[in-house]
Amino acid sequence: PFWTDTIARTPFAHWASKIFRLDMAVDISHFPFLRSGFHPVGQRNLVYVGSGMPQKNLNLLLAMMDAMPDVKLFWYGANDHPLSRLPNVVARGWTTLTVDMLREIVSNGDVFVNTSFSDASPTALLEAASIGFPIVCTPESGIYDDRMVRSLKLDDVAFNVSVVRELLGFSDDFLMGMAVRARKVVEQTH
Repeated sequence: PFWTDTIARTPFAHWASKIFRLDMAVDISHFPFLRSGFHPVGQRNLVYVGSGMPQKNLNLLLAMMDAMPDVKLFWYGANDHPLSRLPNVVARGWTTLTVDMLREIVSNGDVFVNTSFSDASPTALLEAASIGFPIVCTPESGIYDDRMVRSLKLDDVAFNVSVVRELLGFSDDFLMGMAVRARKVVEQTH
């Protein structure tokens, strides 16, 4: 939705009438809601699922994690970026997203993070919302619906760190409310 909603502000505005929007979908039977709780405040972790391709903008995530050495990030995906060498990053590598693996991902992390500057098909965000993650991401990650996500900025590490820290400090009830709302949005619109 972000890219079609904001096309008028891009060099592609002249193509607006020729663009057809087809939203991603998630088979929720493959991504059941698995969240039952969160780690205690002060022990909460982030999760990122994805590659290290340039558009994933992992240099921003690297700067954020470097500024939060007390916060752990579990990274599931191709760990071919300097981010994987930070002491507070647990690089898990690529995996098949079975229900057992999804349970592991949910048990390791409390908030899903994505810093992409270009993602037309935010499948990982929809899957994360489906299984019970509160999400923090850049609007350019593809989703900026405030019923689903808290937004980060592409160019402001300090702002992003404050958003993440605030989210990690919220009550379990608040985070669960975010997770449940995000799941409902996926069920209703994706």
